[in-house]
Amino acid sequence: GAGTTRVFDDLDVLTATRSYLYRVIVEDSCGIPVLTSNQATSINLVAEAGVDGINRLRWNGYVEWAGAVMHYDIYRSVANEPFILLATNASGNWEFNDDVNAFIGSNGKFCYYVEAYEGGNPSGINAVSTSNIACAVQPEAIWIPNAFIQGSGGGKNNYFKPVFAFVDVKGYELIIYNRWGQEIWSSTDPEQPWF
Repeated sequence: GAGTTRVFDDLDVLTATRSYLYRVIVEDSCGIPVLTSNQATSINLVAEAGVDGINRLRWNGYVEWAGAVMHYDIYRSVANEPFILLATNASGNWEFNDDVNAFIGSNGKFCYYVEAYEGGNPSGINAVSTSNIACAVQPEAIWIPNAFIQGSGGGKNNYFKPVFAFVDVKGYELIIYNRWGQEIWSSTDPEQPWF
């Protein structure tokens, strides 16, 4: 028959700062150890935002399964949206670079977690180990043109508009003044350019 399932929740840990090792020892009714498990290692993921728009991920590899680590799946959440599978790494590759420049319209918050998948376990039951969630926040940036040709028909530099990267805009006002200090144009819409 099936035995009783025992669950242990280790709540006094700092999974964002380090990995932990665990081992289960089964004792008989006299307190004598009769079975010792493998030593399990939690996966500690670190995510760092680069000023080049690339988030760099690294983690410790999972060790001590009865089988072998087959691969690592990397999951990403953009701006607190649901996690989606981003990539799969080979078993010996514990790093990943995520180019997030395509997401400059987001608030710049990217969260990740990694799952290790076991294969070849002699029992036929392969395991999965999940890392902590690690977040990287891209630095905010604003680019303001220093020259443009008002009314240019050539399609190049024919409007003035600041460009935001990884900025969560709560309020916005752009006012254009002429050289005599008179307001000639204004907008509260960050997407509206001045032609």
